[in-house]
Amino acid sequence: MHRSFVLRTVLSRNSRRCFSWSAPQVQLLRASLPHVPAYGWTQDAVAAAVSSNTRLSVAATGLVQAPYDLIAFCMDEWNDQLRQILLERVNNYAEEWGTLSLVDRLHFAFSTRLKLQHEFLKANRWHEAMAVGARPEYVVTTSEKLQTMVETVCSLCQENTKASLNALEQFSLGAIYVAAELHLVSSNDTMTRFEDDETWAFLRQQLIQWDRLRNTTTLTALPESAATVAYVSSTLVSSLTSGLASLMFPSEIPRK
Repeated sequence: MHRSFVLRTVLSRNSRRCFSWSAPQVQLLRASLPHVPAYGWTQDAVAAAVSSNTRLSVAATGLVQAPYDLIAFCMDEWNDQLRQILLERVNNYAEEWGTLSLVDRLHFAFSTRLKLQHEFLKANRWHEAMAVGARPEYVVTTSEKLQTMVETVCSLCQENTKASLNALEQFSLGAIYVAAELHLVSSNDTMTRFEDDETWAFLRQQLIQWDRLRNTTTLTALPESAATVAYVSSTLVSSLTSGLASLMFPSEIPRK
C-alpha cells in the first residue's frame, strides 16, 4: 500500500476517534473562541461565552475542557476554512490557478492558513496554543491536525499532470509550515506581523528550496511503518514548537 495512503488513513482515523465534536460542543466552542484573546485558552473564555449568550447553558461548560479542546477545535475550523478558500480558487478561478507554479500555489495556501491566526497572534495568544499543543499528551493529535492541513493543501495545489506528492514530500512541507509559523510568532512587533514581508519571503525561499530538492533528488527515505511515521511527525512538532515556543515565551504558557 502507498505510504502516503497509509499515513492518511491512520491519522484520519485517530483524529476522528479522539476529537469528534458533538453539536452542543461545536456551538459552545465557536462561541468561546472570540473570548480567547481576552481570557486565553482557559475555562474563563468558555464561561464568558456562556454569560454573553442566553442560548448557552451554564451546565454546558462541562462539555469543553480547556485548554486543548479550544485549541484543537480552532485548528479544525481553520483547516475547514482553508479547504473552502482553496476549493473556491480551484473551482472559480481555474484559469488563473492553472497558470501558477506549484511553489506559488503552496505559498498562497500556507500564507492564507497562517493569516487565519491573525486575531490570536495580535493578542499574543497563539504561542500559548503552540506550546500546549506540543505537550506529550497532545502532540500526536496536534501533528494529526497539521497532517490533515498539509494533505488538504497538497491535494488542491498539486499539478494535475504530475504524480501525487509522496509522504516524505508532504512531511517536509509540514516542517516548512511549522518553521514559517514560528518565524511569524517570534516577530517582536505584534501589530505589523502580517504587513512584514520577512515571513512571507522566508516561506517562499523554503518552498523554492524544497521544490528544487524534490526535482533533483528522490525523496523516498520514509520509514515503512505507519506508526513510525506518525511518531516521527509528532516528534517534529514537539521539537519545533515546545522548545522554541518555551524559549520565546517561558512564563506565558497556560496550564490546566
